[in-house]
Amino acid sequence: DDEKVLVFNSFNINFCDNDFVLNAIKKADKLNIKKIMIFASNFNKDCYSFIKNIKEFKIKLIDFDEFYINYIKKENIMPENKIIYEEKTNFTFKELLNIAFNRKKTKTYVVTGIIFLISSIFLRYNIYYIVFTTIMFLFAMFSYFNKPFNKKISE
Repeated sequence: DDEKVLVFNSFNINFCDNDFVLNAIKKADKLNIKKIMIFASNFNKDCYSFIKNIKEFKIKLIDFDEFYINYIKKENIMPENKIIYEEKTNFTFKELLNIAFNRKKTKTYVVTGIIFLISSIFLRYNIYYIVFTTIMFLFAMFSYFNKPFNKKISE
């Protein structure tokens, strides 16, 4: 049988209702498809009586829980889930310095320093913010002008 089937799903908290079925029928009608399958976790009781009154379309409501138990689990056709674990290598101190002080970090340090500077005006512990503003601007200058850490990026 070469007849096309339009498949819909309604997996949400609410029950699949007559409105969902009606929208499925409208879409199928536009595509000129006469067979409809609707998967859902929960159907309203009205849906089953509603589809019996529709003669132009063949509509099948499939409860996914029953489908899972009766077909997928029974036939053992679930895809295998293989978990691949890769052990993360630890960075050396020199690699951490390369990451922290490369030229790409300059903009981040400048923006952070400006935020700390503005915060020192409005917030209570202004000395704390001024100290960290100074540190952020020193980091920005160091990351921008430091040649050993920037050499690897340009290569």
